[in-house]
Amino acid sequence: MEPLLLAGYSIIFVALFIYIVRLQRRLSRLERKVSDLDN
Repeated sequence: MEPLLLAGYSIIFVALFIYIVRLQRRLSRLERKVSDLDN
């Protein structure tokens, strides 16, 4: 396997992982806001 291809795939994987983590944090923050509004 080409090292450049491997590097590209690992960069995409890391970026996707960071994106998912940030999305989960944003969703939990939104859920907290919604529960505050319900109370």
